[in-house]
Amino acid sequence: MAADAFINLALVLGLVQLSQRLELEKEDNILYVQIAFMISQSIVFLVYLYIRMSIKNASDKTVFTYDPPKQSMFQTETPEPVSTTIEEYDMGELKKALQASGMSLVILSFIHLKFGYVNPLFIQTFLTLKNLYSAPLVQVHVLKKKTEGKLNRPWVPDSALKGLQEAAAAAKETKDKAAAEIAEKTGGGSNSEGEAPAKEKESERLKSE
Repeated sequence: MAADAFINLALVLGLVQLSQRLELEKEDNILYVQIAFMISQSIVFLVYLYIRMSIKNASDKTVFTYDPPKQSMFQTETPEPVSTTIEEYDMGELKKALQASGMSLVILSFIHLKFGYVNPLFIQTFLTLKNLYSAPLVQVHVLKKKTEGKLNRPWVPDSALKGLQEAAAAAKETKDKAAAEIAEKTGGGSNSEGEAPAKEKESERLKSE
């Protein structure tokens, strides 16, 4: 998991640098980013639909018991062990994944439409596909890998706000860049304004002499 977090961080930083080179704020480029983002989201939901069919077709009624993770860091009581079937567990994980993807889609769309940020869409287009590929549901039901090691149930859950945090980091990077550009322009303007009175005073001094 630490390796995945490091890869995601490196990918975000790399994509931020790439987005600056591509001039995503141009109107034509914004359209391309919007299309790419919607295609990536469509791929996610189509893959999840396939996984649902795979779970239903497998109909694995094998029962296993696991210790569920705590709901929050403030929870002091240890959750009781849960007994469920493979089918029920996988359907529950699929439901969580769909909810997280839907929430990410809504909030990212709001950030883009309300504030005009393009970088979050651009970055999340790639992160969505990368995270989809590494998801245990995809590894087991699409890539047909054995459920052993990290893929052994129960799966360690990612943060539900993982995608949103990545998008927020991209938005912050964009905001910082815009603030730096405004500060640079303002600083340049103030210098030029300050030069005018100085020149006038120098001209008046020469005339008086």
